[in-house]
Amino acid sequence: MDMNINLNIKATEICVAIDNLASAILNMGSQSVGAVEQAQPATRKSRTSKTAETAQITETASTVEATTEVVQTVTEKDEQVKNQEETAKTYTLVEVRAKLAALSAAGHAPQIKELFGKFGAKKLTEVPEENYVELMAFAEEIG
Repeated sequence: MDMNINLNIKATEICVAIDNLASAILNMGSQSVGAVEQAQPATRKSRTSKTAETAQITETASTVEATTEVVQTVTEKDEQVKNQEETAKTYTLVEVRAKLAALSAAGHAPQIKELFGKFGAKKLTEVPEENYVELMAFAEEIG
């Protein structure tokens, strides 16, 4: 599976953490457990080297956790912005009527009637005003 992700971040600490995470993931994916076991003969390691390895693993795990938190935060903020943009949109009866009239003129009258049915209406004036945003979204899909 090939994955290509480009990300432009201006915070130095985040860049370092993401770079460390990417390196760790690449290193983990390049070797299988069997290959690692074959490449490393069973030798007794000194307590100092085990402590250093443990410290390195702990540091990598902390970096991965921190990076994961940053990615989750960025994702949550992105979703909040999208939700704010969607809720900020409002349409008037005139705007909705103009859009639907253009679609009807383009030969989409049957789809418009079907669209009204989704809102339990037979005509535009029966569609509640709070549903205009959703109605317009469906209208955009039609044409």
